[in-house]
Amino acid sequence: MLLIEEKYRSVAQLLLSSGTCSRCVLRFCRVGSPAPYRLPYKEVTNELQKYLSQGDPAGENDAPPSKKVKLEDTTSNEHVGNSEDVNGSQVVGICTLCLGILQQFCEPEFIKKVFVKINSAGYELKDFVFSVSLPAQLSVREVKFYLIFISCIAVTRLNFLTTWF
Repeated sequence: MLLIEEKYRSVAQLLLSSGTCSRCVLRFCRVGSPAPYRLPYKEVTNELQKYLSQGDPAGENDAPPSKKVKLEDTTSNEHVGNSEDVNGSQVVGICTLCLGILQQFCEPEFIKKVFVKINSAGYELKDFVFSVSLPAQLSVREVKFYLIFISCIAVTRLNFLTTWF
């Protein structure tokens, strides 16, 4: 259950249609509880889409269609849907605000892959601490977005949010 207030529904629709990931939508809609962020990314996305479709029974929103959808419609029939990377897993569009950090790099599966890779390299570890160093560009993007779209709300900072995983 997502804790987005009704007054932020239009903001959530705008963010989601502009290529922002579901966790960043939660951040900018002032969801301060760590519980929704700890859910798997696909589950958060499904819950958010369900929440947004409840308030819009016709399935239409006021936001213009995404440019990404237009590009997918013009491609050939063999490339319909999400593209696949070399490993065969589905590639999701990179979030414009967190640059994908909250999409895939905070998932337990990714952390396990890093741990397995370190162990297979021959390093002997007793403890494993996974920490993320965030580039300064993320703070610039956050502040820019904050100034443009949401001028007077407290947004959960990305560096604080990564400690919840």
